[in-house]
Amino acid sequence: MPHGASTNPRRPGRRAAAPAAAATNGFVRRLDEQGLARPSRRAPTALQINFAGSRMQRTTIERILVVLAQARSLATIEILGGAELNPHFQRLVNGSLALDRHAVLRCTPELLDQPAGRGLADFLAVREITLIAPLPQGAGAPTSVRVLRRLNALGYGRAEGDAHRAGLRLHLSCWPEPSQLAEPQERLESQLRAQLREQHGVVFDRLHAQVNMPIDHLARELERAGQLPAYRELLESAFNPAAAGRTMCHDLLCVDWDGRLADCEFNSALGLPLGEPSAALPRTIFELGDVSALVGAPIHTGEHCFGCTAGQGSGCRGALVALSPAES
Repeated sequence: MPHGASTNPRRPGRRAAAPAAAATNGFVRRLDEQGLARPSRRAPTALQINFAGSRMQRTTIERILVVLAQARSLATIEILGGAELNPHFQRLVNGSLALDRHAVLRCTPELLDQPAGRGLADFLAVREITLIAPLPQGAGAPTSVRVLRRLNALGYGRAEGDAHRAGLRLHLSCWPEPSQLAEPQERLESQLRAQLREQHGVVFDRLHAQVNMPIDHLARELERAGQLPAYRELLESAFNPAAAGRTMCHDLLCVDWDGRLADCEFNSALGLPLGEPSAALPRTIFELGDVSALVGAPIHTGEHCFGCTAGQGSGCRGALVALSPAES
């Protein structure tokens, strides 16, 4: 089973120093060398919302709902950052569903297991919210397994990846050892589906194999171990041109707890605003008007972008490209 605590220590933290400008960073140079297009925005189809626990305010929630009502391309909202703790979480979910949007929650099993959060599972199931949970591992595994079993009892994960079967969708995310790339997602999913069923009686729909991003506390952890340069070199050497055009930033719009906009959650963690510095783009959700005006805008890139394009690639839904028949 791949390494990673249930609280997901590989997730980005807050506001580290920004990488070099997109015109000179190594990621852009690699794209240019291979004749690949520099990333630019398509019509955003998903709005990623980082609640940062209880920090997001009602005014920001209401503005998000206004933007959703005006932007038909935004078919999905993905909610993260311990949103279960926020008193306005249910307002966002109910308001989004009223606008006929699909809602996805990166849930935190520890929060759903607390007495105050146990009614949330029923709330999520009744509203058919897709859930993404970390793979049960480490010290938090017993809690995660207990919560996953409760979700299974409510109907989550019963389709087991079959898109034609009805059911509440439960996805699991996993991360490899800090200085390694993940095993092929298809292979891992098959192994872990059998393992979780046999050992814990847990079923799920999809596995998302993620790439560890060398930023913030993971970068510091690797640097202390003397592994950071080697890991960055590994990511760069594993660059996959097929994944470059499929990275999540092309179709995603990320809004932080204070309303600031970014191209993706990693750029948000690094304090990189929406688009390149020279682009005249809205900086907050309160300045955002017609989202179609963002189409064609340049995406802010940096050396960390090699993380999303290494191997099978990595995005909100795990691997970006499938294995070839020879690799599977």
